Amino acid sequence: MNPIAFVFMIIAIVILVAAALYFGIGLLTGSNVSAATQDVMTIVGNAQQIFGVQGDYAGISGNATSVIPAGMQTSTPLGGTFTVASGSAGLPSSEFEVEMNGLTLNAKACEKLIVQVDDIGTTVNGTAVGNVNAAPTGAQAAAACSGGATAVAFQFGNNQ
Repeated sequence: MNPIAFVFMIIAIVILVAAALYFGIGLLTGSNVSAATQDVMTIVGNAQQIFGVQGDYAGISGNATSVIPAGMQTSTPLGGTFTVASGSAGLPSSEFEVEMNGLTLNAKACEKLIVQVDDIGTTVNGTAVGNVNAAPTGAQAAAACSGGATAVAFQFGNNQ
């Protein structure tokens, strides 16, 4: 075999393997983001079932083990942990937050996550993102997530 052809073949194989790994990791991250989104909505459903859709959520953090299912209490699909809060997060009693802390999200995973959840308000690393009563737009998510995220919180309440 021609040595130049052999080197070209090796380079092509390395490029194909690198591309497969890159896209495979992207698919895995997308799957984890979707699972995290579903978990957030499960927690919201539990909170509304326990406290009522028009409930007073002031005591939600004290009932976290009732609101967050046992399988989700130790970790999110993206790493980190779930918590719930209302008054302790500075919210009125008619609202509550589903928080994800201790994350190591890259920018793309953060963007995918926050645009999927339609809520009252979203914060990334403690900074509000987007408009009230709507998920952040793609541009808002890109700006908020440019450095990745270690904490994401979604606000819900009586009007959601």
